[in-house]
Amino acid sequence: MDPSSVCTCNPPVSPCIPTCPNHIRTLPTCFHINIKPNAPPSFVLPAMSNASYVIDMNFNLEINIRAVNENVLDPVIITAPVVLPIGASLAPILGDSQNTYLFKWTPASYYGGWSQAICFRAVNSISDVSSEACVQVAVNRCSWSVNQGQTLAEIATIFGSNFVQMWALNPDLVSPDSLLIPGTSISVGHLYTVRSTDNIRYLNVQFATTRGLLSPPAPPPRVPVFSHVLSSSSFINDCHGAATIELLNFDLKAAISALSQVFLLPPSP
Repeated sequence: MDPSSVCTCNPPVSPCIPTCPNHIRTLPTCFHINIKPNAPPSFVLPAMSNASYVIDMNFNLEINIRAVNENVLDPVIITAPVVLPIGASLAPILGDSQNTYLFKWTPASYYGGWSQAICFRAVNSISDVSSEACVQVAVNRCSWSVNQGQTLAEIATIFGSNFVQMWALNPDLVSPDSLLIPGTSISVGHLYTVRSTDNIRYLNVQFATTRGLLSPPAPPPRVPVFSHVLSSSSFINDCHGAATIELLNFDLKAAISALSQVFLLPPSP
């Protein structure tokens, strides 16, 4: 209430400084303040409708990660709650005003057939509340993404093969010396279903490989390794070329041990 609109000067003077009776004075104004606890950050990138990626080995995967707070003044820190795949990185993009992080990963040859969720945690750095978002990433077996300047011979070396056999696996190439376009998918082998009569010695001869090449490197972190005796329904979960068999996500040493007992194979040298 504006006292000047209802109060008068007595006697009238200029300037008028009115005096008002108590019953005309304004009442106090009150405000209700409700302090809410900080909500956890919300992910805005990647969009959950596009949170699944199927890539080749050696593909350069890049994913922008961003989360926001209701209180824009509270900074958000994004981390990985579990160990990332070998070679992967997560770091803030320098100079980005929206606090965007970049996840980068180029899966090596031993990640063929790998499929798992990669999760990120956004933390409100003021109140320590957090939220998580995950993306599903699957790496194709038997398919390699070409780097700038790579040749069939170089790729064949990675898989214990040679450029002629790699050429046979890629009939769309005019010659084994064909120029490979960066980002092109190259086939490096095909799947093989284990039969009840198979043993390691037979596979060595069948695919012109060695027991050493049949023994895979140590499996990458967070990749389950399955141990079981080979049977007619067993399936080797990876690809092989004419001169190599990659056996990933599969405990071949346990299989060799089991086969040695079943087929009385001599111990490996």
